[in-house]
Amino acid sequence: FTGAVTRIWGGERGEAELCASLDANTAMLVKRTLSYLALSAEELKAGMDRNAQAGLPMDPEFDRIEAQMQPMLRRVATMAVQQARAAMGEGEGCAAAEESAIMEYVTQMEGANWQLRTPLEMLCAGVRTPEDLLECIAPLPSGKPDDRSARLALSVMALVLQIEAGG
Repeated sequence: FTGAVTRIWGGERGEAELCASLDANTAMLVKRTLSYLALSAEELKAGMDRNAQAGLPMDPEFDRIEAQMQPMLRRVATMAVQQARAAMGEGEGCAAAEESAIMEYVTQMEGANWQLRTPLEMLCAGVRTPEDLLECIAPLPSGKPDDRSARLALSVMALVLQIEAGG
């Protein structure tokens, strides 16, 4: 199998040649690999579940951008924790001035095509699962997943969980 995979990485695509000296099970894996390589990016993504799609970083600048946003994202996460606790009768919620400043930031982010409002509302309501949080991220107008917004929402959720754990 390793030899066939090495040849595939080298650009070889002839199924008969790649499978010639392989047992039936290994040949099946090689054929499956070749079938995936023949798919377009859109066809390949269509066959992936949401978790696999979310794991495909598309924006190479995201980490740098996220690092710049960290102070504000921590404030957003803190507000989500406070609002969730208040909704459960365990606190006062976020101060009005802070909430206003954060919502202004969220409005600015939405204006820059970052989907943050609905994930924030869900976090404030107590949602803590990636699947539920990502469900509210709409695709881009092109139909492709909004990788940046999904990753940002997951980053805020990670901060929420960190704050709730005492960090």
